[in-house]
Amino acid sequence: MFEFSNSEKKQKFEQLFGITVLIVSIAALYAFGVLGVGRGTGTRLSDFRWFYTAGQLLLNGQNPYDLEIFSSAFQELTGKASNLALAYPPQFTPLCMLFALFDYGSARMVITLLNILAVSCLAFLTMRLVTDAESPRPASFKPVTRWLIPALILGNPFTTHLVWLGQVTLIAGALMVGGWYFARRNKPVLAGLLLGCASFKPQLFILPALWLLLDGQWEILAVTAITALILASYSLLILGPISAIQDWLNIVSIYQSAPANTLGSQEVTGLPSALASVGLNMPDAFVLMLGAVALTFLFWLGQSRFCSDDILGILISIQIGLVYAHNAEIVLLAPVISSLWLHIAHRKKLLAIAIITMPLMFFPQRFIRPLNMPILNHWRAFLILFAFISLVFLSWQQKNSLDRKIISSK
Repeated sequence: MFEFSNSEKKQKFEQLFGITVLIVSIAALYAFGVLGVGRGTGTRLSDFRWFYTAGQLLLNGQNPYDLEIFSSAFQELTGKASNLALAYPPQFTPLCMLFALFDYGSARMVITLLNILAVSCLAFLTMRLVTDAESPRPASFKPVTRWLIPALILGNPFTTHLVWLGQVTLIAGALMVGGWYFARRNKPVLAGLLLGCASFKPQLFILPALWLLLDGQWEILAVTAITALILASYSLLILGPISAIQDWLNIVSIYQSAPANTLGSQEVTGLPSALASVGLNMPDAFVLMLGAVALTFLFWLGQSRFCSDDILGILISIQIGLVYAHNAEIVLLAPVISSLWLHIAHRKKLLAIAIITMPLMFFPQRFIRPLNMPILNHWRAFLILFAFISLVFLSWQQKNSLDRKIISSK
């Protein structure tokens, strides 16, 4: 009678475990992100209302960055006034116009389907960053990798929350990771197209684009710029290029001054927000971004000391952990998951630490808020900082180990 070896049994178990977790994650995405189990029905696709309103205005040749015009159209759609207009740059407006081509009920279905497609692509690409790593490691060949990594992206609470709100963060994240993936695999046109489309989320786009600039990836950047310009062209033409940019920046300023969007808010993650919550004065977003740019430049200068697979994870960690991000945008740390998995999947002690800390990242904030201790509302910021420091250290350690092996083999 045929019997499996211990190695084959282990692989079968890993595969079965991974498939089970993935099925549970897909069920969680559908239950909490689409059906809204445990959520108030009034919040379903609430953020999408701004995108649909902006699309209607644009189709009518009106300015979605004009607060008075926007508020009037928003009230007509929702019955409520808005103290904010569209806070996304002109290259985002074609997507808004696409939504507005449908009636509101159908458009709500469209954004949900787009988000499910986007997070599926993000999950697949995150997995491919491991299985198709630039420097493959044991994790690249583990059967569980193909199932567990997508499961972590699809079913986590941040993903389901974004789908429920009708946000577009998942779309930007999938485009960004896809653009980087193909940029590192010598497909400059495809990379540039994806990155150009992702540019509607500037805070996610800046540091990876800066790295490509420092690397002299001119073809990718040229395609990126052309793509972004084409996407922005309609708004720039009907509003005027200077007026469109000025009006958008004005709305961004209003957006950032809202209590829920300021550093220290329990809705904003990252170390600066955590420190601001206890009364420390933090630099404004522009200064923090300059610091991130400087740190990116330092990493670029020392890139030979780090694994190339870890660069995107490091850059995203800098943005989310050391500059600014909303809590739900933590899902964009997907490249950090792939990088850390490459380092720890075959190291039991490190894997145990990850298993302990991962649930802490997903722990519901609503159980912490009643304690009325502001710093506790930002516990995730310290977990992100820990992940960032761990990734930098492990990447440096792995690269040193590989370099020593190369030297010793000569």
